[in-house]
Amino acid sequence: KEIKLAIKNGDLSWTDVNDKILKILKAKYWLNLNNYKPIDRNQLWSGLNTQEGFLLRRKLTEKAITLVKNEDQLLPLKRLDTLKIASIAMGVPIRNRFQEYLGRYTDIDFFQIEKDASIESYFQLLKKLDKYNLVIVSKHDSDLRATKKFGITNQTIEFLSELSKSKKVIFDLFANPYGLDLYEGTDRLKGILVSYEDNIETQMASSQIIFGGLASQGRLPVTVNDRFLVGTGVETTRNRLGFSLPEQAGLNTLKLNVIDSIANDAIKKKATPGCQILVARRGKVVFNKSYGHREYGGNVEVRNPDIYDLASLTKITATLPALMQLSDEGWIHVDHSLGEYLSQAKGTNKDTLILRKILAHEARLLSYKPFHWETVDSSSFDKSLFSRTYSKRYSLKVANKLFLDRNYKFKEGIFSNQYSEEYPVKVANELFLRKGYHDTIINSILASKLRESNGYKYSDLGFILMGEMVKEISGENLDQYVKRHFFTLLGASSLGYHPLKRFNSDRIVPTQDDKFFRKQLLTAYVHDPTAAMLGGVSGHAGMFGNASDLAKLAQMYLQQGTYGGEMYISAETMNKFTARAYPNSENRRGIGFDKPFYNTEEKGGPTCEEASELSFGHTGFTGTMIWIDPKYDLLYIFLSNRIYPDESNAKLMEMDVRTKIQSQIYKSIIDEKTIDSEFITLPFSPFGKGMFY
Repeated sequence: KEIKLAIKNGDLSWTDVNDKILKILKAKYWLNLNNYKPIDRNQLWSGLNTQEGFLLRRKLTEKAITLVKNEDQLLPLKRLDTLKIASIAMGVPIRNRFQEYLGRYTDIDFFQIEKDASIESYFQLLKKLDKYNLVIVSKHDSDLRATKKFGITNQTIEFLSELSKSKKVIFDLFANPYGLDLYEGTDRLKGILVSYEDNIETQMASSQIIFGGLASQGRLPVTVNDRFLVGTGVETTRNRLGFSLPEQAGLNTLKLNVIDSIANDAIKKKATPGCQILVARRGKVVFNKSYGHREYGGNVEVRNPDIYDLASLTKITATLPALMQLSDEGWIHVDHSLGEYLSQAKGTNKDTLILRKILAHEARLLSYKPFHWETVDSSSFDKSLFSRTYSKRYSLKVANKLFLDRNYKFKEGIFSNQYSEEYPVKVANELFLRKGYHDTIINSILASKLRESNGYKYSDLGFILMGEMVKEISGENLDQYVKRHFFTLLGASSLGYHPLKRFNSDRIVPTQDDKFFRKQLLTAYVHDPTAAMLGGVSGHAGMFGNASDLAKLAQMYLQQGTYGGEMYISAETMNKFTARAYPNSENRRGIGFDKPFYNTEEKGGPTCEEASELSFGHTGFTGTMIWIDPKYDLLYIFLSNRIYPDESNAKLMEMDVRTKIQSQIYKSIIDEKTIDSEFITLPFSPFGKGMFY
């Protein structure tokens, strides 16, 4: 009827009709439908829903999304530290996949407004947006047909027009591109994307283009109006982590899924209550899953946003990035002495220690000093504070075959259960340390003896001094420095010290039931006793975060110091710090970073044998690991609280859980010769609940 009416009105001719019908008939002959045979319905679903099909659909979607306007090269978004972002999803009642993926890149406040909302609702929303300087507006639930309706009301048009008068606005249309013609005031919009359809794939892809997780490559297939002509499309580059199927990054899905069994076996055998595991390759996160529970016997499952105590990962997530940046700026030189940069070290036996040696754990420093043990009153216990055997008196187990005298007491005047000017340092819940004890610890380290023997020996003390050095050079505490220069710009809000100042405790995974020092379950307070006594901020421990945000920092390292269009560290400095510090010695370490064993057959190293010589990373006492391999463009993160409730639990190391998972990742790499042809039919839809989301 519509065709006949169009012919009658002169909008369409019989010649047009015949030309279009001929195209359809040619397509049918091309598909051999002139010799039609009914389709075999056996295994129809699996035959249609292959991994090859899913991958093709994802690729088509990612390449189709079209950026039709990008004023001042706003996209992909840069300088996240300068942006206060809100996301408005029009036409949906709850947060959708588009908003969820936007939230993976930085802190965003989310709002939704339903399709038939009144003009009053729109202007109430407008008032809530005063504090934001960038608003991402997405239009969903539109009629996809090429009509004048598109589910677009006067309210949505007026709202968008009014909003763009005072805010930078990015508009994303999840509908037919002809819908752009219905919006007035689009000349004021800073960025406009056409996503064509409203589904999971388009929402995922479009959000990544906004932040640089994907490059924009699409072109308009039609002419919308004089401003949006056929072929319109602004290309952008990828500069942040994206999210994809494993095969898009050259990894085999089914082989990668073996990680499930390794992680679940570790949890079953109580190597850890739970964990987070993330894998990214070629700039794409392909595996990001959480397993188990926060506590044994608990009912709170570990989730991807949950925050862990990173322990010694602090060394390469806080101290090293600060040192590398200061090195770039000429403030420090790794082959100069500590006394040049830390005034307190002058005149001590640490004065002439070379930074390279300190960072490579070759400066003859003691491994650690038990400052929390030194606060115990020696008159409160009999002969020894500890015993290797259990007895009625030595009944508090603090480690494997190590028991504490239950009668011990702390020295008077060091701790208080209440905050005051005299006791300002919060060590744990209802436990405060005396003012000035920070200097007592630093002076004790500077006064400590050096080991007589040369060579490699892991030490926390050197990194504690490095944290103090950053403070003296920059004028900022280490936590403030890395937040301002790294984490806020990266959009990695979970990374940082003092998590309770930034998040509710219900987002933070408990670490240990400390029966000796703090006598409480530690949640959101750093496990490391020395870091706790230093006020929770130290160069060797104190950092918290989740795998998702840690991956942003790791990807910056992998991209030789750049991320999101910003250069944090020069490639030259990254290469210097991640290479072996002393390549002609037996010391495997880089400048601060850990490296694989020289001999891959040697047992007990930090990595699996497949890790390349170029790889670098670190492990942490609480059961954490981050490892980066430039040869394979690969990063791997493992976070756990294996010391809950007892730090003597060594099963995670004894079972080689972290390195077994790492080995399986390397085994999942697809041969480059077959990467475009090796596909596997999945036993599930990758777009449902599971590893990708």
